[in-house]
Amino acid sequence: MTMGGSARLTTGLGAEAWQWLAFLFAGAVALASDLLDDLLSRKWLHAVLRIVLFVGLFYLFVLNRRFREWLRTQLERVRVDDR
Repeated sequence: MTMGGSARLTTGLGAEAWQWLAFLFAGAVALASDLLDDLLSRKWLHAVLRIVLFVGLFYLFVLNRRFREWLRTQLERVRVDDR
């Protein structure tokens, strides 16, 4: 592989890493906004359910290696690669 091809691959993976961090940040901001709305309107059950759902999704997408590998294989099946 040429040096140019290697640099392009590294850049592509770096961009995907930033997209992943942006996705996590957007999720955290959306959760905080919704929790604030729920707590101000005294919807305690909604607030608790949102926290449980967020923690469950965080576990699946960030901590559970088996789920991430399964998800990666599923996404690779449908991925359209322009390289």
